[in-house]
Amino acid sequence: PKTTRRHMGCGGSKPVQYEAMAGRVCEGGTRLPATAKYCWIRKPGSKDWEGEWRSGTSKDAPKEMGAESMLYSLVNIDVEAAPPAAAPAAAPASDGIDMKGLVSGAAEIAGMGEVASMLELTGSNDDAKAKGEPQTIRPAYELRSKEGTVAWSFKLVDLTGTLDVKTLKGEKAVCAALTAPGRSAYKVVKLKSDVYKLAVYKTATAEADVSASDLIFDLKSNMMEDTWSLTAAPGGELVATFVKPSSMQEDTAPREATVGEGADLELCLAILSAMQAWPMLEITPGKKDGSGSLFGEVLGIAAEAAMG
Repeated sequence: PKTTRRHMGCGGSKPVQYEAMAGRVCEGGTRLPATAKYCWIRKPGSKDWEGEWRSGTSKDAPKEMGAESMLYSLVNIDVEAAPPAAAPAAAPASDGIDMKGLVSGAAEIAGMGEVASMLELTGSNDDAKAKGEPQTIRPAYELRSKEGTVAWSFKLVDLTGTLDVKTLKGEKAVCAALTAPGRSAYKVVKLKSDVYKLAVYKTATAEADVSASDLIFDLKSNMMEDTWSLTAAPGGELVATFVKPSSMQEDTAPREATVGEGADLELCLAILSAMQAWPMLEITPGKKDGSGSLFGEVLGIAAEAAMG
């Protein structure tokens, strides 16, 4: 039987359903036999959105990693790039202005402490560049099973194809590419919207172009950005919901997901993981802007978050 709930996000209270037919958009072997609840616990002290997905609710859940109910862990991986052929000289300070302090302040105002923490990593990459050592580029993540096998990997890559870049947040032609052995690739893009809204496209490979007809999921928050709904396209069946227990709680507070019958659990959790880690995916340590500094990129991300 179908499990009916009432969705209280933007657009009223239209009844929606978790439906087995939502499984038509999935191809994995982790389809759920029935609707089930899961919780996300962020790793203590992690600034990179590392943590665990566990079965059941977050009530009385231990904060320590490695809980008995843990199903998957999300791990940030350092991706190393080859050293540059010639390391450019470091740019001088701008009239004594503390740019790191300015960027850190902007990030804190935006509620993005993890972004401010990246400045320390930025400095280390500038040192590495000067020494001709490998530099860390856009971070990559792995969703690993309890046994340690990699279920899904994702990182930010350039977006190619026929999607209108003017519909994308910041008009940036980038996407989070989700890949797994023997599976199609799923590309997540951030859209211009009054709320937090992502679209997920399914392609044969990670290198394939994306077109509007490849749309497979929509992921949208309510106005408070404390509840997200993952729906199948084009039918609009509700596949999963993701809830931050209270809008007054910190980002480190446990979060809960309900994944519907017939859905591909691993894929759903990978998509929700990419959504959470998006601010970190957008940071590109080692990449410089026109002024010869990474600070402009970090400041831009922080300012965008502060302005909504």
